[in-house]
Amino acid sequence: MIYLPTIELQTKYFFYSIFVGVLIALIYDLFRLIRKIIYKKINPKLYLSDILTPIIASLLLTVFTVVFGFGQIRIYSILGSIIGFVIYINTVGLLTFRIEDFLSFIISKGIAFFVVKPILFLLKVLKKIKCILYNELNQRKTGDLSEQGE
Repeated sequence: MIYLPTIELQTKYFFYSIFVGVLIALIYDLFRLIRKIIYKKINPKLYLSDILTPIIASLLLTVFTVVFGFGQIRIYSILGSIIGFVIYINTVGLLTFRIEDFLSFIISKGIAFFVVKPILFLLKVLKKIKCILYNELNQRKTGDLSEQGE
């Protein structure tokens, strides 16, 4: 027995697929933000996010097709996902791109201020303590040697 969905179900399926495309674009934006914050230079780990994005997208589309499309892949669902992705990237994505630049700048400066600077300060203090202890140890050694010579 073949299942033939009604026009109403197919229309809902198409609009849901547009929403899935927007969701995929949001995931892409999230990976883009993480990339901007963490990886300033070309890094092999950067390629991991480039591989994860289509894997997550394909899993999301597969689950969507099984749940809403009754396991039948329809061309309008794939087109709907592509349309949703393109609409998001060309509208909201342009705004989020600017926001991501600002957020990556703020977050990287925040990490530098709240993480890196305290660590550098601790290293500086530890270095001074090491110098003081080293000088104290050298004074004791030279003091012991001068006492033995008398």
